[in-house]
Amino acid sequence: MEKRADRPKEELTRRIKRAKRRRRLKRSALVFLALVFIALSTVVYLFYKRYRHIEEVYATLPKSITVEAGTPVSKEMFLGKDFPFKATTYCNLDIEDVDVTVPQVIMFKISTGFYIEPFILDISDTTAPTGEPVPATRFSFEVMPTAEELVTNVYDVRVDVKIALAEGTVFEPGENNIVVELTDPSGNKGKVEVPVTVYEDKIAPEIIGVKELTYWIGETISFKKDVTVRDDRDKNPSLEVDTSGVNFEKEGEYFITYRAKDNAGNVAEEVVKLRVRKHSNTFVPKEVLMRKAQEVLSEITKPEMSDMEKALQIFYWCRYHLHYAGHADTTSSNRAAYDALTTLNGTCYSYAYCAKALLGCAGIENQVIKRYPYFNSKHYWNFVKINGEWYHCDSTPRHEYNSYIFMYTGTEIRNFRVNNYNGYDYETEKHPVASEHSVQNKIDYARHKILK
Repeated sequence: MEKRADRPKEELTRRIKRAKRRRRLKRSALVFLALVFIALSTVVYLFYKRYRHIEEVYATLPKSITVEAGTPVSKEMFLGKDFPFKATTYCNLDIEDVDVTVPQVIMFKISTGFYIEPFILDISDTTAPTGEPVPATRFSFEVMPTAEELVTNVYDVRVDVKIALAEGTVFEPGENNIVVELTDPSGNKGKVEVPVTVYEDKIAPEIIGVKELTYWIGETISFKKDVTVRDDRDKNPSLEVDTSGVNFEKEGEYFITYRAKDNAGNVAEEVVKLRVRKHSNTFVPKEVLMRKAQEVLSEITKPEMSDMEKALQIFYWCRYHLHYAGHADTTSSNRAAYDALTTLNGTCYSYAYCAKALLGCAGIENQVIKRYPYFNSKHYWNFVKINGEWYHCDSTPRHEYNSYIFMYTGTEIRNFRVNNYNGYDYETEKHPVASEHSVQNKIDYARHKILK
């Protein structure tokens, strides 16, 4: 019976203990919740306080900044040097990498923690390009300088600057202040004043070498041979020959006009006499003479010979194949040379012009010299250019002198004597200067060969 009576008491005790435990747990939970609430409240308060501080700081910052194109930009332009939240601040734009040469408006954001603020970077181009003048001088007939030629050191933040002369620009004779406009892609215009002096060319060209001419009916004539035009400005003045008043089929004396014109329009004129003559019935055309000369040259020379070797064969052939005659047809040099080549007879005139024809076929530059002054008789001989120097040559035979003159220098020709007579006076000013480099030691007259 005692055991049954103790059971309710034990059950009651357990219930009481459980109730006490629940009350303790409830009190602990309430304390914990109170502590959590206090902690959370503190955190929220601190966060709010910091947020408000950040907001206050951002309120002092410029939200939009305008800079001139080309100006370096950075985040500090917006935040300032003393911004207190640099370590925890993030910008969604790499400002330092922005191309500041291009005008543009860029919107970006800067955030600190949960605070985000929008900003604007406005890059404007309001500065005109600049440049330095390049003064110029021109003559009125010349092409005037371009805009690009009149300025240098052009600068603008935009590289593609348009350079042009101001509208209505005219280059007048005298002093000009030419305006060159520099326009960048943003429409900014800069102006550079450039002094440009324009001279007028009023000096006519000079015609040089004009002389009286003779035209032989049936032949050709070069009116401009040895005639040149010189101008103080124009490097290539024009030259025309007016022969409209000439009857090329009728003998007579006419006048022709040489007319030179420079690029400024200045004109010079020279009027000269042109004699139109008719050849005698014995006239020999040049092509006939040269054809015969080529036949003889082919027989006495070889292509591989030097000019000196060919010239030696020519003068040897003339000296020992032609026969001196007291008279010959000298109405023209072509006639005399042709007769010498075909009849093998002639005077000194024939010898000289026969040698000239042969030398011409051989491509050797040469001239014929005439004795001056002369008292008893005329004489003609050859002046030949060999290896760039001029030498005297004469194939005409002389009494008591069984040889010929070949490549004599100026001194050697003056010292030449036969029976104490020279006879080689001439007008030196009309011919090139004779060489003084003797080559007589290279000439074997006996075998008519050039020594190596």
